[in-house]
Amino acid sequence: MIKVVYNPDGVVDGKRPTSMIGCGTAGFTLTELMVASMIFLMVSTAFTAAMLTALRTQYMATDYYAAMCLARNRIQRARTLDFSSLELLVENQLTVDSIGNPTASGRYQRTTVVSNVSPTCVAFTVKVSFATKSGFFSTQPVEVSTLLDDSMLANE
Repeated sequence: MIKVVYNPDGVVDGKRPTSMIGCGTAGFTLTELMVASMIFLMVSTAFTAAMLTALRTQYMATDYYAAMCLARNRIQRARTLDFSSLELLVENQLTVDSIGNPTASGRYQRTTVVSNVSPTCVAFTVKVSFATKSGFFSTQPVEVSTLLDDSMLANE
């Protein structure tokens, strides 16, 4: 019978082991580390792509909302004028800033069209395009239209 004596300091039968191979499952193999790294990389890539898409959508929604406000404000401005003065608001791709002031460095282009429907009624249409990240203006502008009657406007 062979008697093996094990001491807590690692000495077995008077000899200290030179290697701990086969003495348990401590740590990870290289394959496990590579698989875990690939899974982490795929999850991180998906999260980053989703975050960038969300940011791009948020910026576009903000620009769309601002363009809609510019168009609606232009119609409100038309309602404060006399019926005979509406033709003064006609403009074609005028570059404006975020509050509607004409400026060469604006991020929006506004077009205002006034069409006669009858002697006392006009169709008032405002189209606003916003600048995209590439520097060009959007091809699908925000469009707001209304009919303005002589009796609806400010008469002096």
